[in-house]
Amino acid sequence: MSYRNPKQFIDTQSGQHYRNLINSVVKTGDDLAKDIIKKNAEVAERNNEIITGAEKREQQILGRFGNVTAGNPAFNFGEGFEYYINQYSDLNIAVDTGKSEDPIAARQRMTEIEQLPVTAKEGLAGLIEMTEDLIEKADRRGQMGGLDLASMIGDGESTSDLEALLIMADQLKGNRSFDVVEENGKLAPAYTLGNRTMTYTQIQNYLAGPESGGVFNSIPDETKSYTEAAKLAMVPDPNDPQKQILNPKYYENQPDQKRVDDKGNTIVFKQINTEMLKNEPIGQTLKADGASLSNTDKISFYNNILATDNQFEYGKLLNKEEEETFINAYIDYGLNNYVQQQHQVGFIEAPKEPTVTEKKETAKKVRKQERFKEIKNLDFNKESFVEYFKEKDFDNSRIVDVEVEQIAGPTPKKMVTFITARGGKEVEETPIEVSNDSQLNNLLKQLSDTGPTPNDLPIFN
Repeated sequence: MSYRNPKQFIDTQSGQHYRNLINSVVKTGDDLAKDIIKKNAEVAERNNEIITGAEKREQQILGRFGNVTAGNPAFNFGEGFEYYINQYSDLNIAVDTGKSEDPIAARQRMTEIEQLPVTAKEGLAGLIEMTEDLIEKADRRGQMGGLDLASMIGDGESTSDLEALLIMADQLKGNRSFDVVEENGKLAPAYTLGNRTMTYTQIQNYLAGPESGGVFNSIPDETKSYTEAAKLAMVPDPNDPQKQILNPKYYENQPDQKRVDDKGNTIVFKQINTEMLKNEPIGQTLKADGASLSNTDKISFYNNILATDNQFEYGKLLNKEEEETFINAYIDYGLNNYVQQQHQVGFIEAPKEPTVTEKKETAKKVRKQERFKEIKNLDFNKESFVEYFKEKDFDNSRIVDVEVEQIAGPTPKKMVTFITARGGKEVEETPIEVSNDSQLNNLLKQLSDTGPTPNDLPIFN
């Protein structure tokens, strides 16, 4: 039984009854004594019922706390709850025995104590939700929708508060326990985190941002505002009304530009006219969206998302120049990050890497062109042609001799006759008009890049 001293509320006249009993035995006899004993027994029975009832109600409250504890093993239920359960028993007995000086206030306090397990459980559910939100925002710190840790106000108190919230979110080791405090004249469950004790309301305020007395601000997530504004620059696709495309007026008068992608392809494009967009509905909408943010949100958004150099001072009201700087930066960010920046008007595919076979064929063509020029530039005499062809194969035969002849006429002809042998047996004569480009090309097709083996070299006379 956890109440501290219930005897102070039990009928104090019991002892007097016993003294009266002794006197009665002497003065009035056994009948009066029996009557007094009966009354004394009735008082004792009533006291016992009160105590038993108080114990039962106390156990009910402890049972409720036990359910909350079992469902939240990470939190330790401190001695503060036991103190108020003891108080509940004392008040309960005092009211039932008629010994309470203020029964109405006592019953009100008893109701508050009865509600402690309920409010503790409800507060825990809220803490879990806030904890998940805190962890998510901490993971996105410095980004839209994340924590702006740089916005923390103060240098000593705020740090301990932040540590307490991180202990709550299980991001930092430390004591986590329940307690009870007075809040607005009523009992309320509190949460001791490390060495900081906070009520549910205080934790809510700390997470609400500096304007609400909180520790840090959350960076506004303007993704939706930017995305919705970007739709104002779109029009239905004439080829598919179900699709939206960027309005051509924002790029059609822009000059063509080129860039090479990572695959070597050349992209021909027109850059979007963002200055034109600023004077369109999208620009006006972005201007209004930026202006609608609170002063604190403007500072957090600018310092974390927009600023590239100088930042705004936290806790200070932006002046006219700073407001203009913020609005312009807010608009530029939306136009540069949420609106299509280039419209492609051409595509030049990068040359494909040739295969080994293709490389060989290309080399043959190049060599053929070189030989064509070399033969055209030869002096037209036997010595020059023998010297040039002496290490060449021709149509899988070896050249054993070369004859040259220049035929006069309206169109002079330069004839070269190749005398070839296969296996040293068969002799063939192949005349070629080297002044005829077509015949010369046919000759080059039949020439081998490699000469015959040393034992099979052509023999020239």
